Formats: sequence, C-alpha cells, structure tokens
Amino acid sequence: MRQLSARERVLLAVGAVALVGFVYIFGLLLPVRDRAGKLAHTEALLCAKIEDAARIYQETAGIEADIAAVRAQTAELMFPAADVRVGVMREIDRLASELGLTVTSVRPEEAEPVAGSLKHPTTFRVESDFGRLMRLLYELEQPTHRLWVAGLEISPGRKGSDQLQARFYVAAYTPARRGGEADDAKA
Repeated sequence: MRQLSARERVLLAVGAVALVGFVYIFGLLLPVRDRAGKLAHTEALLCAKIEDAARIYQETAGIEADIAAVRAQTAELMFPAADVRVGVMREIDRLASELGLTVTSVRPEEAEPVAGSLKHPTTFRVESDFGRLMRLLYELEQPTHRLWVAGLEISPGRKGSDQLQARFYVAAYTPARRGGEADDAKA
C-alpha cells in the first residue's frame, strides 16, 4: 500500500468532511425539518379542534335548554294519553258545534307508531258551504286543538244542494308507550 501525499490527505479529509456534511444535511437535518413542519401543522389543527370542543362544551347548557323547550312544545302539541279516541271525537264535535256544522261518519282507526310517538288517525265527514269548511280546516290546524289535518277531500253535495261534502283525515299524537303497553293498544 502506498503512502498518501499531503495533498491527497487534505483532499481525502475535505471529501470525508463533505460526505459527513452531506449525510448530516440530507439524511438527518432535512427529514427532521420536514417532520417538524408536519408536526407544527398537526399541532395547529389539534389546537383548533380543542378550541371548537371547548366552545361546544360551553354551549352545551344552552343546547340542553333548547332541547328541553322543544320537548315541552312537543308535549303541548300531543294529545293527552288517556282515551285518545274519545278525546278526538269530543274535540271534533266541539269544533263542529261552534261552527254550526253536522259531523257524520266519524271513523277512528288503529294507532300506529311514528318516530317515538303513536299516531291516532280519524276520518270524519261534514256537509257545508265552502267558507265554513275552510273555517273548520283553519280551526283544526290551531295548536290548541292538538289535531293535525292529514288530508281533505271535497266533493259536490247532493243533487240540488249548494252544500259541499268534505272528508277530513285528522290525526292526534300521543307519546309512545313502552314495552307491552304498545301491544295492548293494538289489541
């Protein structure tokens, strides 16, 4: 093996230092810098999510109050859970009496579950002029009556009469019963 000259030793040392520097910069420093940038971006995203979660947590009391208010309004719009069929018939009769109408063919149907409540549909017929029918429709839709109009069919009255015949489809809602009580309602 031959001895290296001073010039070759300097070149070899400079090459070794350059190689170590190159490996240090491209093998260690640049990847760490890229990873640090990605971590800083992830940290910013997580801080934003923490701020959103803190804001939502602070709004929780207000949201719970809103939910309670909506539940109270829903309870007011539902029919009392006692004998719904009788209550609906009394309500229809009372409204018809107030408007001077005669109700015929009242047909309550079986209750059916709908989104956490029970729907109690009822069909009834009325014969009257158009104005009174519209007034009955308006009154049925008022929240104080707790009846919801599901449909309305209007047809001409008997021959020689200027009255119209109307078939109203209304529904009353009650809170759904739990367990075996729902089966008892169907029986």
